Amino acid sequence: ATLPNTAAKHFKTSMLVFTGFLCLFGIIVTTAAGLLWHAMARSRRAMLDEIRASKLTRADPFAAAPTILYKPGESQAPLPKVSVVLPCIAPTTAQLEHWKQDIKTLYQGPVEFIFVTALESDPAYELLVKIRELHPEKVSVYTAGHAWHCSQRNHNILEGIARLSSDSEMLLVLDPECVPHPSTVTAMTKSLLQSPDVFVTSGYVFDMTPPEASLPAYLYLAYRLITLPAAWSEHPPALWGGSLMYRTREIRANTYGILDRMRLGGYAYDLITMNLVKEFGRDVACPRAAIMPFMIDGQMTTAQAWERIRHLLYVGTTYSSPHERRENRSLLVFALVAGLIYAASFAFYVLLAIRGLAGLRATFMERLVLFFFTAALIFAFESIRYMVYCLTLMCRLLASTSQRPVVELSMWTLVKAMPLACTMIVTAALSVLISPEIEAGGAIYTRARGRIVKVSRFRSDGSTYSEPLADSLQRAEQHYASLGFNPGPTYPPASRDASLEWHYRSTLALLWVTIAEPLVQLFMTTSYGQGAPRMHHM
Repeated sequence: ATLPNTAAKHFKTSMLVFTGFLCLFGIIVTTAAGLLWHAMARSRRAMLDEIRASKLTRADPFAAAPTILYKPGESQAPLPKVSVVLPCIAPTTAQLEHWKQDIKTLYQGPVEFIFVTALESDPAYELLVKIRELHPEKVSVYTAGHAWHCSQRNHNILEGIARLSSDSEMLLVLDPECVPHPSTVTAMTKSLLQSPDVFVTSGYVFDMTPPEASLPAYLYLAYRLITLPAAWSEHPPALWGGSLMYRTREIRANTYGILDRMRLGGYAYDLITMNLVKEFGRDVACPRAAIMPFMIDGQMTTAQAWERIRHLLYVGTTYSSPHERRENRSLLVFALVAGLIYAASFAFYVLLAIRGLAGLRATFMERLVLFFFTAALIFAFESIRYMVYCLTLMCRLLASTSQRPVVELSMWTLVKAMPLACTMIVTAALSVLISPEIEAGGAIYTRARGRIVKVSRFRSDGSTYSEPLADSLQRAEQHYASLGFNPGPTYPPASRDASLEWHYRSTLALLWVTIAEPLVQLFMTTSYGQGAPRMHHM
Protein backbone atom coordinates (compact mmCIF):
# COMPACT_ATOMS: atom_id res chain seq x y z
CA ALA A 1 0.00 0.00 0.00
CA THR A 2 2.95 2.28 0.56
CA LEU A 3 4.19 2.11 -3.07
CA PRO A 4 0.90 3.29 -4.67
CA ASN A 5 0.63 6.11 -2.11
CA THR A 6 4.19 7.20 -2.85
CA ALA A 7 3.57 7.10 -6.61
CA ALA A 8 0.38 9.13 -6.18
CA LYS A 9 2.24 11.67 -4.07
CA HIS A 10 4.99 12.00 -6.68
CA PHE A 11 2.40 12.34 -9.42
CA LYS A 12 0.61 15.07 -7.50
CA THR A 13 3.90 16.87 -6.95
CA SER A 14 4.72 16.60 -10.66
CA MET A 15 1.34 18.07 -11.60
CA LEU A 16 1.80 20.93 -9.15
CA VAL A 17 5.22 21.71 -10.63
CA PHE A 18 3.80 21.52 -14.16
CA THR A 19 0.84 23.79 -13.42
CA GLY A 20 3.14 26.19 -11.57
CA PHE A 21 5.40 26.33 -14.61
CA LEU A 22 2.40 27.01 -16.86
CA CYS A 23 1.21 29.86 -14.67
CA LEU A 24 4.65 31.39 -14.33
CA PHE A 25 5.29 31.11 -18.08
CA GLY A 26 1.96 32.75 -18.90
CA ILE A 27 2.53 35.64 -16.50
CA ILE A 28 6.11 36.25 -17.68
CA VAL A 29 5.25 36.08 -21.39
CA THR A 30 2.22 38.35 -20.99
CA THR A 31 4.21 40.90 -19.00
CA ALA A 32 7.16 40.79 -21.42
CA ALA A 33 4.86 41.31 -24.41
CA GLY A 34 3.22 44.23 -22.64
CA LEU A 35 6.62 45.80 -21.97
CA LEU A 36 7.59 45.49 -25.65
CA TRP A 37 4.31 47.00 -26.83
CA HIS A 38 4.70 49.81 -24.29
CA ALA A 39 8.31 50.44 -25.37
CA MET A 40 7.25 50.75 -29.00
CA ALA A 41 4.45 53.14 -28.01
CA ARG A 42 6.83 55.32 -25.99
CA SER A 43 9.34 55.42 -28.85
CA ARG A 44 6.69 56.61 -31.32
CA ARG A 45 5.20 59.02 -28.80
CA ALA A 46 8.62 60.61 -28.40
CA MET A 47 8.77 61.03 -32.17
CA LEU A 48 5.34 62.67 -32.18
CA ASP A 49 6.56 65.14 -29.56
CA GLU A 50 9.57 65.94 -31.75
CA ILE A 51 7.35 66.60 -34.74
CA ARG A 52 5.03 68.87 -32.78
CA ALA A 53 7.93 70.76 -31.22
CA SER A 54 9.51 71.41 -34.62
CA LYS A 55 9.12 74.87 -36.10
CA LEU A 56 9.00 73.45 -39.63
CA THR A 57 5.70 73.83 -41.42
CA ARG A 58 3.52 71.15 -42.96
CA ALA A 59 4.20 72.69 -46.37
CA ASP A 60 7.76 71.39 -46.14
CA PRO A 61 7.75 67.85 -47.63
CA PHE A 62 10.41 66.80 -45.11
CA ALA A 63 8.64 68.24 -42.06
CA ALA A 64 7.16 64.85 -41.23
CA ALA A 65 10.13 63.74 -39.15
CA PRO A 66 12.71 66.50 -38.67
CA THR A 67 15.00 64.61 -36.30
CA ILE A 68 14.87 61.51 -38.48
CA LEU A 69 15.36 63.09 -41.90
CA TYR A 70 17.51 66.09 -41.06
CA LYS A 71 18.03 68.73 -38.43
CA PRO A 72 17.19 72.39 -39.14
CA GLY A 73 20.23 74.18 -40.51
CA GLU A 74 22.06 70.99 -41.45
CA SER A 75 23.64 71.07 -44.90
CA GLN A 76 21.86 68.81 -47.35
CA ALA A 77 23.66 66.58 -49.85
CA PRO A 78 21.94 65.78 -53.17
CA LEU A 79 19.50 62.93 -52.78
CA PRO A 80 20.60 59.73 -54.59
CA LYS A 81 18.50 58.17 -57.32
CA VAL A 82 16.13 55.54 -55.96
CA SER A 83 14.69 52.72 -58.05
CA VAL A 84 11.41 51.44 -56.60
CA VAL A 85 10.61 47.88 -57.70
CA LEU A 86 7.01 46.86 -57.03
CA PRO A 87 6.35 43.10 -57.51
CA CYS A 88 2.61 42.92 -58.12
CA ILE A 89 1.13 39.66 -56.83
CA ALA A 90 -2.65 39.96 -57.24
CA PRO A 91 -3.08 43.44 -55.72
CA THR A 92 -6.60 44.82 -55.62
CA THR A 93 -7.67 47.85 -57.62
CA ALA A 94 -8.15 49.83 -54.39
CA GLN A 95 -4.58 49.07 -53.32
CA LEU A 96 -3.19 50.40 -56.60
CA GLU A 97 -5.39 53.50 -56.85
CA HIS A 98 -3.27 55.54 -54.43
CA TRP A 99 -0.25 55.20 -56.72
CA LYS A 100 -1.87 57.51 -59.27
CA GLN A 101 -1.26 60.48 -57.01
CA ASP A 102 1.36 59.37 -54.49
CA ILE A 103 4.06 58.89 -57.11
CA LYS A 104 4.39 62.68 -57.27
CA THR A 105 5.07 63.10 -53.55
CA LEU A 106 6.78 59.88 -52.50
CA TYR A 107 10.36 61.06 -53.01
CA GLN A 108 11.79 64.50 -53.78
CA GLY A 109 14.99 63.22 -55.39
CA PRO A 110 15.43 61.40 -58.72
CA VAL A 111 13.28 58.28 -58.73
CA GLU A 112 11.97 55.56 -61.03
CA PHE A 113 9.10 53.15 -60.41
CA ILE A 114 9.23 49.67 -61.91
CA PHE A 115 5.99 47.70 -61.66
CA VAL A 116 6.33 44.00 -62.49
CA THR A 117 3.48 41.54 -63.03
CA ALA A 118 3.59 37.93 -64.18
CA LEU A 119 1.54 38.32 -67.38
CA GLU A 120 -0.20 41.03 -69.35
CA SER A 121 -3.46 39.19 -68.65
CA ASP A 122 -3.13 39.91 -64.91
CA PRO A 123 -5.99 42.10 -63.64
CA ALA A 124 -3.52 44.72 -62.35
CA TYR A 125 -1.70 45.18 -65.67
CA GLU A 126 -4.31 47.42 -67.29
CA LEU A 127 -4.39 49.78 -64.31
CA LEU A 128 -0.58 49.87 -64.20
CA VAL A 129 -0.50 50.91 -67.86
CA LYS A 130 -2.81 53.82 -67.01
CA ILE A 131 -0.48 54.84 -64.16
CA ARG A 132 2.44 54.76 -66.62
CA GLU A 133 0.50 57.03 -68.98
CA LEU A 134 0.02 59.54 -66.15
CA HIS A 135 3.72 59.49 -65.21
CA PRO A 136 5.65 58.32 -68.30
CA GLU A 137 8.92 59.87 -67.10
CA LYS A 138 8.94 57.91 -63.83
CA VAL A 139 6.95 54.70 -64.33
CA SER A 140 7.79 51.51 -66.22
CA VAL A 141 5.70 48.34 -66.42
CA TYR A 142 7.14 44.91 -67.23
CA THR A 143 6.04 41.28 -67.20
CA ALA A 144 8.25 38.53 -65.76
CA GLY A 145 6.29 35.47 -66.86
CA HIS A 146 5.30 32.63 -64.58
CA ALA A 147 7.86 31.45 -62.03
CA TRP A 148 8.72 27.74 -62.00
CA HIS A 149 11.94 27.71 -59.94
CA CYS A 150 11.21 30.16 -57.09
CA SER A 151 8.33 32.18 -55.67
CA GLN A 152 6.51 34.50 -58.05
CA ARG A 153 7.40 37.48 -55.87
CA ASN A 154 11.12 36.69 -56.07
CA HIS A 155 10.79 36.17 -59.82
CA ASN A 156 9.14 39.57 -60.26
CA ILE A 157 11.75 41.27 -58.08
CA LEU A 158 14.60 39.79 -60.13
CA GLU A 159 12.94 41.03 -63.33
CA GLY A 160 12.72 44.50 -61.81
CA ILE A 161 16.41 44.39 -60.79
CA ALA A 162 17.35 43.40 -64.34
CA ARG A 163 15.48 46.49 -65.59
CA LEU A 164 17.14 49.04 -63.29
CA SER A 165 18.55 52.14 -64.94
CA SER A 166 22.33 52.40 -65.07
CA ASP A 167 22.48 55.42 -62.75
CA SER A 168 20.42 53.83 -59.96
CA GLU A 169 22.00 54.20 -56.50
CA MET A 170 19.35 52.80 -54.16
CA LEU A 171 16.96 49.90 -54.68
CA LEU A 172 13.67 49.87 -52.80
CA VAL A 173 11.59 46.69 -53.02
CA LEU A 174 8.09 47.77 -52.10
CA ASP A 175 4.85 45.80 -52.04
CA PRO A 176 2.17 47.72 -53.96
CA GLU A 177 -0.35 47.27 -51.15
CA CYS A 178 1.87 49.22 -48.75
CA VAL A 179 1.07 52.92 -48.42
CA PRO A 180 4.27 54.86 -47.67
CA HIS A 181 3.89 58.46 -46.52
CA PRO A 182 5.70 61.33 -48.31
CA SER A 183 8.86 61.05 -46.16
CA THR A 184 9.25 57.27 -45.98
CA VAL A 185 11.72 56.84 -48.83
CA THR A 186 13.80 59.83 -47.74
CA ALA A 187 14.02 58.49 -44.18
CA MET A 188 15.07 55.04 -45.41
CA THR A 189 17.62 56.50 -47.84
CA LYS A 190 19.37 58.61 -45.22
CA SER A 191 19.37 55.72 -42.75
CA LEU A 192 21.14 53.54 -45.33
CA LEU A 193 23.67 56.25 -46.18
CA GLN A 194 24.63 56.97 -42.58
CA SER A 195 26.52 53.71 -41.95
CA PRO A 196 28.37 51.36 -44.33
CA ASP A 197 27.64 48.51 -41.89
CA VAL A 198 23.93 48.73 -42.73
CA PHE A 199 23.13 46.29 -45.52
CA VAL A 200 19.40 46.92 -45.69
CA THR A 201 16.91 49.47 -44.41
CA SER A 202 13.50 48.14 -43.48
CA GLY A 203 10.14 49.79 -43.15
CA TYR A 204 7.45 48.24 -41.02
CA VAL A 205 3.78 47.70 -41.75
CA PHE A 206 1.20 48.77 -39.20
CA ASP A 207 -1.88 46.58 -39.70
CA MET A 208 -5.21 48.12 -38.75
CA THR A 209 -8.82 47.00 -38.73
CA PRO A 210 -11.75 49.03 -40.03
CA PRO A 211 -14.79 49.69 -37.84
CA GLU A 212 -16.95 46.62 -37.16
CA ALA A 213 -14.32 44.17 -38.41
CA SER A 214 -15.03 40.44 -38.08
CA LEU A 215 -13.46 38.16 -35.46
CA PRO A 216 -11.25 36.41 -38.09
CA ALA A 217 -9.85 39.84 -39.02
CA TYR A 218 -8.88 40.27 -35.37
CA LEU A 219 -7.30 36.81 -35.38
CA TYR A 220 -4.96 37.96 -38.12
CA LEU A 221 -4.45 41.32 -36.38
CA ALA A 222 -3.50 39.51 -33.18
CA TYR A 223 -0.79 37.59 -35.02
CA ARG A 224 0.56 40.81 -36.55
CA LEU A 225 0.53 42.59 -33.18
CA ILE A 226 2.53 39.75 -31.63
CA THR A 227 5.32 40.24 -34.21
CA LEU A 228 5.15 44.06 -34.44
CA PRO A 229 7.25 44.91 -31.32
CA ALA A 230 10.36 43.56 -33.06
CA ALA A 231 10.43 46.91 -34.91
CA TRP A 232 10.52 49.04 -31.76
CA SER A 233 14.27 49.63 -32.14
CA GLU A 234 15.92 51.49 -35.02
CA HIS A 235 18.27 48.49 -35.35
CA PRO A 236 15.83 45.58 -34.91
CA PRO A 237 16.85 41.93 -34.58
CA ALA A 238 14.46 40.95 -37.38
CA LEU A 239 12.80 42.40 -40.45
CA TRP A 240 9.74 41.60 -42.52
CA GLY A 241 8.90 42.16 -46.15
CA GLY A 242 6.87 45.01 -47.48
CA SER A 243 9.63 47.57 -47.90
CA LEU A 244 13.36 46.83 -48.02
CA MET A 245 15.98 49.24 -49.36
CA TYR A 246 19.44 48.12 -50.54
CA ARG A 247 22.41 49.76 -52.21
CA THR A 248 22.03 49.03 -55.91
CA ARG A 249 25.74 48.29 -56.36
CA GLU A 250 25.65 45.58 -53.68
CA ILE A 251 22.65 43.91 -55.27
CA ARG A 252 24.16 44.05 -58.77
CA ALA A 253 27.36 42.53 -57.37
CA ASN A 254 25.27 39.64 -55.95
CA THR A 255 26.74 40.36 -52.52
CA TYR A 256 26.69 37.28 -50.24
CA GLY A 257 24.93 35.42 -53.07
CA ILE A 258 21.61 37.12 -52.31
CA LEU A 259 20.40 36.83 -55.93
CA ASP A 260 21.35 33.13 -56.02
CA ARG A 261 19.33 32.42 -52.90
CA MET A 262 16.35 34.34 -54.25
CA ARG A 263 16.11 32.58 -57.60
CA LEU A 264 17.44 29.10 -56.86
CA GLY A 265 14.39 27.78 -55.05
CA GLY A 266 14.04 30.88 -52.85
CA TYR A 267 10.65 31.72 -51.40
CA ALA A 268 10.76 34.82 -49.15
CA TYR A 269 13.25 37.54 -50.05
CA ASP A 270 12.84 39.30 -46.70
CA LEU A 271 13.79 36.23 -44.67
CA ILE A 272 16.71 35.55 -47.03
CA THR A 273 17.94 39.10 -46.47
CA MET A 274 17.55 38.88 -42.69
CA ASN A 275 19.58 35.68 -42.49
CA LEU A 276 22.32 37.05 -44.74
CA VAL A 277 22.63 40.07 -42.45
CA LYS A 278 23.04 37.81 -39.41
CA GLU A 279 25.33 35.33 -41.17
CA PHE A 280 27.80 37.94 -42.44
CA GLY A 281 27.68 40.38 -39.53
CA ARG A 282 25.95 43.31 -41.23
CA ASP A 283 23.33 45.59 -39.70
CA VAL A 284 19.65 46.38 -40.27
CA ALA A 285 18.21 49.87 -39.90
CA CYS A 286 14.53 50.63 -39.33
CA PRO A 287 13.75 54.37 -39.08
CA ARG A 288 10.87 55.22 -36.81
CA ALA A 289 9.37 57.30 -39.61
CA ALA A 290 9.30 54.36 -42.04
CA ILE A 291 5.82 53.24 -41.03
CA MET A 292 3.24 52.14 -43.58
CA PRO A 293 -0.37 51.62 -42.54
CA PHE A 294 -2.22 48.67 -44.01
CA MET A 295 -5.96 48.20 -43.61
CA ILE A 296 -6.94 44.57 -43.04
CA ASP A 297 -10.02 43.33 -44.83
CA GLY A 298 -12.76 43.78 -42.24
CA GLN A 299 -14.84 40.96 -43.75
CA MET A 300 -12.02 38.40 -43.63
CA THR A 301 -13.20 34.85 -43.07
CA THR A 302 -11.66 32.27 -40.75
CA ALA A 303 -10.33 30.33 -43.75
CA GLN A 304 -8.62 33.46 -45.10
CA ALA A 305 -7.07 34.27 -41.71
CA TRP A 306 -5.84 30.67 -41.45
CA GLU A 307 -4.27 30.75 -44.91
CA ARG A 308 -2.52 34.07 -44.26
CA ILE A 309 -1.05 32.95 -40.96
CA ARG A 310 -0.06 29.59 -42.45
CA HIS A 311 1.62 31.34 -45.38
CA LEU A 312 3.61 33.61 -43.04
CA LEU A 313 4.79 30.58 -41.06
CA TYR A 314 5.56 28.54 -44.19
CA VAL A 315 8.54 30.78 -44.94
CA GLY A 316 10.15 29.42 -41.77
CA THR A 317 10.41 26.00 -43.41
CA THR A 318 12.45 27.32 -46.37
CA TYR A 319 16.21 27.83 -46.36
CA SER A 320 19.26 27.81 -48.60
CA SER A 321 22.16 27.37 -46.16
CA PRO A 322 22.84 25.73 -42.79
CA HIS A 323 22.71 29.11 -41.06
CA GLU A 324 19.42 30.00 -42.72
CA ARG A 325 17.93 26.64 -41.81
CA ARG A 326 18.98 27.03 -38.19
CA GLU A 327 17.56 30.55 -37.91
CA ASN A 328 14.28 29.83 -39.69
CA ARG A 329 13.59 26.59 -37.86
CA SER A 330 14.41 28.25 -34.54
CA LEU A 331 11.78 30.93 -35.19
CA LEU A 332 9.23 28.33 -36.23
CA VAL A 333 9.91 26.00 -33.30
CA PHE A 334 9.80 28.95 -30.91
CA ALA A 335 6.41 29.99 -32.29
CA LEU A 336 5.18 26.41 -31.95
CA VAL A 337 6.44 25.72 -28.42
CA ALA A 338 5.73 29.17 -26.97
CA GLY A 339 2.27 29.27 -28.52
CA LEU A 340 1.45 25.79 -27.21
CA ILE A 341 2.62 26.50 -23.66
CA TYR A 342 0.93 29.91 -23.58
CA ALA A 343 -2.35 28.48 -24.85
CA ALA A 344 -2.20 25.85 -22.08
CA SER A 345 -1.37 28.45 -19.42
CA PHE A 346 -4.19 30.73 -20.58
CA ALA A 347 -6.62 27.80 -20.52
CA PHE A 348 -5.56 27.05 -16.94
CA TYR A 349 -6.08 30.70 -16.03
CA VAL A 350 -9.59 30.61 -17.54
CA LEU A 351 -10.41 27.49 -15.52
CA LEU A 352 -9.27 29.19 -12.32
CA ALA A 353 -11.35 32.25 -13.18
CA ILE A 354 -14.43 30.08 -13.84
CA ARG A 355 -13.93 28.35 -10.50
CA GLY A 356 -13.72 31.72 -8.79
CA LEU A 357 -16.86 33.02 -10.50
CA ALA A 358 -18.67 29.81 -9.60
CA GLY A 359 -18.00 30.49 -5.92
CA LEU A 360 -15.73 27.50 -5.38
CA ARG A 361 -13.13 27.87 -2.67
CA ALA A 362 -9.68 28.68 -4.02
CA THR A 363 -6.33 28.19 -2.34
CA PHE A 364 -3.99 31.07 -1.61
CA MET A 365 -1.73 30.14 -4.54
CA GLU A 366 -4.69 29.99 -6.93
CA ARG A 367 -5.81 33.46 -5.84
CA LEU A 368 -2.25 34.71 -6.26
CA VAL A 369 -2.06 33.29 -9.79
CA LEU A 370 -5.41 34.86 -10.68
CA PHE A 371 -4.28 38.24 -9.39
CA PHE A 372 -0.92 38.36 -11.19
CA PHE A 373 -2.21 36.86 -14.44
CA THR A 374 -5.13 39.32 -14.50
CA ALA A 375 -2.79 42.23 -13.79
CA ALA A 376 -0.43 41.08 -16.57
CA LEU A 377 -3.32 40.80 -19.06
CA ILE A 378 -4.65 44.25 -18.16
CA PHE A 379 -1.16 45.73 -18.57
CA ALA A 380 -0.60 43.95 -21.92
CA PHE A 381 -3.88 44.99 -23.51
CA GLU A 382 -3.57 48.53 -22.19
CA SER A 383 -0.10 48.64 -23.80
CA ILE A 384 -1.64 47.45 -27.08
CA ARG A 385 -4.27 50.19 -26.88
CA TYR A 386 -1.61 52.82 -26.18
CA MET A 387 0.64 51.53 -28.99
CA VAL A 388 -2.21 51.49 -31.52
CA TYR A 389 -3.16 55.02 -30.46
CA CYS A 390 0.40 56.33 -30.94
CA LEU A 391 0.94 54.53 -34.26
CA THR A 392 -2.43 55.68 -35.60
CA LEU A 393 -1.71 59.26 -34.60
CA MET A 394 1.71 59.08 -36.22
CA CYS A 395 0.23 57.67 -39.45
CA ARG A 396 -2.33 60.46 -39.57
CA LEU A 397 0.32 63.11 -38.94
CA LEU A 398 2.82 61.79 -41.48
CA ALA A 399 0.43 60.78 -44.26
CA SER A 400 -1.13 62.98 -46.87
CA THR A 401 -4.74 63.98 -46.40
CA SER A 402 -6.04 61.19 -48.66
CA GLN A 403 -4.10 58.52 -46.73
CA ARG A 404 -5.10 59.37 -43.16
CA PRO A 405 -6.49 56.16 -41.68
CA VAL A 406 -9.62 55.78 -39.61
CA VAL A 407 -9.12 53.07 -36.99
CA GLU A 408 -11.62 51.71 -34.50
CA LEU A 409 -10.08 48.99 -32.35
CA SER A 410 -12.46 46.80 -30.35
CA MET A 411 -10.43 45.73 -27.32
CA TRP A 412 -13.02 43.15 -26.26
CA THR A 413 -12.86 41.46 -29.67
CA LEU A 414 -9.06 41.55 -29.49
CA VAL A 415 -9.15 39.96 -26.02
CA LYS A 416 -11.23 37.11 -27.44
CA ALA A 417 -9.03 36.81 -30.53
CA MET A 418 -5.62 36.69 -28.80
CA PRO A 419 -5.85 33.18 -27.23
CA LEU A 420 -7.56 31.88 -30.37
CA ALA A 421 -4.71 33.33 -32.44
CA CYS A 422 -2.16 31.51 -30.25
CA THR A 423 -4.00 28.25 -30.91
CA MET A 424 -4.15 29.00 -34.63
CA ILE A 425 -0.41 29.76 -34.70
CA VAL A 426 0.36 26.39 -33.09
CA THR A 427 -1.83 24.43 -35.50
CA ALA A 428 -0.54 26.41 -38.51
CA ALA A 429 3.07 25.79 -37.48
CA LEU A 430 2.39 22.06 -37.20
CA SER A 431 0.65 22.14 -40.57
CA VAL A 432 3.55 23.73 -42.47
CA LEU A 433 6.06 21.40 -40.79
CA ILE A 434 4.08 18.35 -41.90
CA SER A 435 3.00 19.47 -45.39
CA PRO A 436 5.65 20.50 -47.97
CA GLU A 437 3.08 22.31 -50.12
CA ILE A 438 1.28 25.61 -49.91
CA GLU A 439 -1.04 27.45 -52.27
CA ALA A 440 -0.33 31.13 -52.80
CA GLY A 441 -1.12 33.55 -55.61
CA GLY A 442 -2.87 30.92 -57.72
CA ALA A 443 0.07 28.47 -57.60
CA ILE A 444 1.03 25.46 -55.50
CA TYR A 445 4.61 25.57 -54.21
CA THR A 446 6.37 22.35 -53.20
CA ARG A 447 9.55 22.44 -51.13
CA ALA A 448 12.25 19.84 -50.58
CA ARG A 449 15.21 20.41 -48.26
CA GLY A 450 14.25 24.01 -47.80
CA ARG A 451 14.00 24.99 -51.47
CA ILE A 452 11.09 25.36 -53.85
CA VAL A 453 11.54 22.46 -56.26
CA LYS A 454 8.20 22.51 -58.02
CA VAL A 455 5.57 25.12 -58.89
CA SER A 456 2.20 23.87 -60.11
CA ARG A 457 -0.47 26.06 -61.67
CA PHE A 458 -4.13 25.50 -62.38
CA ARG A 459 -5.74 24.99 -65.76
CA SER A 460 -9.27 26.16 -66.48
CA ASP A 461 -10.61 22.65 -65.83
CA GLY A 462 -9.06 22.54 -62.34
CA SER A 463 -6.12 20.27 -63.19
CA THR A 464 -2.54 21.37 -62.54
CA TYR A 465 0.55 21.56 -64.71
CA SER A 466 4.20 22.42 -64.15
CA GLU A 467 7.51 22.87 -65.98
CA PRO A 468 10.87 21.19 -65.28
CA LEU A 469 13.06 23.15 -62.91
CA ALA A 470 16.19 22.92 -65.10
CA ASP A 471 14.38 24.19 -68.19
CA SER A 472 12.94 27.13 -66.27
CA LEU A 473 16.34 28.12 -64.87
CA GLN A 474 17.98 27.88 -68.28
CA ARG A 475 15.29 30.02 -69.88
CA ALA A 476 15.60 32.63 -67.10
CA GLU A 477 19.39 32.72 -67.50
CA GLN A 478 19.06 33.35 -71.23
CA HIS A 479 16.52 36.11 -70.60
CA TYR A 480 18.74 37.85 -68.05
CA ALA A 481 21.74 37.58 -70.40
CA SER A 482 19.75 39.32 -73.15
CA LEU A 483 19.24 42.23 -70.72
CA GLY A 484 22.90 42.34 -69.72
CA PHE A 485 22.09 41.07 -66.23
CA ASN A 486 24.16 38.28 -64.65
CA PRO A 487 22.70 37.21 -61.29
CA GLY A 488 25.30 34.49 -60.67
CA PRO A 489 25.80 30.74 -61.13
CA THR A 490 22.88 28.56 -62.07
CA TYR A 491 23.25 25.85 -59.40
CA PRO A 492 24.45 25.94 -55.77
CA PRO A 493 27.37 23.81 -54.55
CA ALA A 494 26.51 20.12 -54.57
CA SER A 495 27.82 19.59 -51.02
CA ARG A 496 25.29 21.96 -49.46
CA ASP A 497 22.42 19.45 -49.23
CA ALA A 498 24.64 16.84 -47.56
CA SER A 499 25.77 19.44 -45.04
CA LEU A 500 22.18 20.38 -44.29
CA GLU A 501 21.18 16.73 -43.81
CA TRP A 502 24.08 16.18 -41.39
CA HIS A 503 23.15 19.36 -39.54
CA TYR A 504 19.54 18.19 -39.26
CA ARG A 505 20.47 14.82 -37.77
CA SER A 506 23.06 16.27 -35.39
CA THR A 507 20.60 18.94 -34.19
CA LEU A 508 17.95 16.32 -33.41
CA ALA A 509 20.50 14.25 -31.51
CA LEU A 510 21.64 17.31 -29.54
CA LEU A 511 18.06 18.23 -28.64
CA TRP A 512 17.39 14.69 -27.45
CA VAL A 513 20.49 14.50 -25.26
CA THR A 514 20.19 17.99 -23.75
CA ILE A 515 16.41 18.44 -23.43
CA ALA A 516 14.18 15.48 -24.18
CA GLU A 517 16.09 12.77 -22.33
CA PRO A 518 16.48 14.75 -19.05
CA LEU A 519 12.77 15.65 -19.11
CA VAL A 520 11.75 12.02 -19.60
CA GLN A 521 14.14 10.90 -16.85
CA LEU A 522 12.79 13.61 -14.51
CA PHE A 523 9.22 12.47 -15.15
CA MET A 524 10.14 8.84 -14.47
CA THR A 525 11.97 9.80 -11.25
CA THR A 526 9.10 11.91 -9.91
CA SER A 527 6.58 9.20 -10.82
CA TYR A 528 8.41 6.11 -9.55
CA GLY A 529 10.88 7.53 -7.03
CA GLN A 530 14.53 6.54 -6.85
CA GLY A 531 13.73 3.11 -8.23
CA ALA A 532 12.99 4.47 -11.67
CA PRO A 533 14.73 2.63 -14.50
CA ARG A 534 17.67 4.49 -16.04
CA MET A 535 17.91 5.29 -19.74
CA HIS A 536 21.00 4.19 -21.60
CA HIS A 537 22.51 5.42 -24.87
CA MET A 538 22.87 2.94 -27.66
